[in-house]
Amino acid sequence: MMMSEEQLANHDADEFWSYKNGGGLIDSGYSSLEDEIDSKIQREPINYQLQFLYRLQSIASLEFEEHFKICPEKLNPVQCPTNVYYFKVGRLVKQKIQKLNPNYDRQDLNTELVNKTLLSFQSFSDAVKPFNVALQTFSEGGDDRQVVDGMRVAFEIFLKRKLKNEKSLENQKSDLGTLLKNKGTSPEIMNMFDKLIVGYTAYQNEYVKHNDSIKRDEVELLINLTLTFISFIVNK
Repeated sequence: MMMSEEQLANHDADEFWSYKNGGGLIDSGYSSLEDEIDSKIQREPINYQLQFLYRLQSIASLEFEEHFKICPEKLNPVQCPTNVYYFKVGRLVKQKIQKLNPNYDRQDLNTELVNKTLLSFQSFSDAVKPFNVALQTFSEGGDDRQVVDGMRVAFEIFLKRKLKNEKSLENQKSDLGTLLKNKGTSPEIMNMFDKLIVGYTAYQNEYVKHNDSIKRDEVELLINLTLTFISFIVNK
């Protein structure tokens, strides 16, 4: 069985953290940690980099929780070098994740779904660009019409590459249905996808192309819908 990019990144992150801790990482501070992380991941694909960082973040968080249970400085955490170290590591790793995924840890989006989709989406490189631009525009409070249209473009390109055709989004019903049926998707879910895509394209045509009055909460819904569509289809 082939090892996935996610499994490899997790394995490498575990080894990296184990090696660093074994080398007295906390005692020596974390001043070299950023350079060592960069050296480890900078030539790797984006999905590998993100998963490596997510894994480091998870390991450090769990170790910090275990340490804090027995920490003698619970009432004054900054007096404990280990507490300070874990805080700085967590902040550093989070900053690196946010550079790769600007919408990480947002409260108005399903960030777990954003992260999952980014990890699985990287092989569709020409769809990733409008996807990331739309998320960045949303994050910066930009034009909501551009956000929604960017999501449509990303989804449309993704389906063209996945289904190996050049059809527009509204004309993918038959080919997408065939893919889902061949992969054993239930008729109820297939029917749900049909209705969602019809509603999705109708909203796009009405509000993005012909109307300025798009509501912010509806933009959030459409982003999350697009993420759900892609996440469900990408590995079929």
